[in-house]
Amino acid sequence: DRDTTGGAVLPWVMAERTVGTTTLRGSLGRSAQFIDPLRVGLTSGGLDAERARGYDASIEQPLGKGVGVQATAFYRDESDVMRRVGEERLDPVTGARIPESTFPLFATSLSGTSRGVDLLLIRRSPTGLTGWIGYSWAHTHYRDEDSGETFDGDFDQRHTLNVFAQQRLSYRLAISGKLRIGSNFPIVGYFEGTP
Repeated sequence: DRDTTGGAVLPWVMAERTVGTTTLRGSLGRSAQFIDPLRVGLTSGGLDAERARGYDASIEQPLGKGVGVQATAFYRDESDVMRRVGEERLDPVTGARIPESTFPLFATSLSGTSRGVDLLLIRRSPTGLTGWIGYSWAHTHYRDEDSGETFDGDFDQRHTLNVFAQQRLSYRLAISGKLRIGSNFPIVGYFEGTP
């Protein structure tokens, strides 16, 4: 059983290579989130530190006149992710109601993945219009190793669009604007009913 207050060696490495005008980047690493000691007392067994391995690769290409594009793909594999357990629900086999526990309980029973792509069009100019348009697609999915449940992450936001523009009017004055649009998060909970 891992000690939730212990340490860990968590390497991270990044490489970058420019070939002509094209820049290639890649990185990989491990990370850990140790459990809050107050939550350790709200479980019947020990809680492992949450662990993850992440990988990403990107390509950046200038198009000329301060304009460039960048594309990044990423993948993250998580284990021992903490979740609240003991909530009121229905037994999937018998349909019987399982009442909620008196006190909140937690377990590190989730494992899952997060993957996606970021696309970016950027313009840099010392005097003219500067800004970017960025689009991200991502998907986070978990499996509870204890119950066998599978579901999308609570904060799984599939589509996000970011736009930023800034116009310099003089050496002391600039105006800027931002727009952020995203799809919503999943509804969290146990539900039943007819469509």
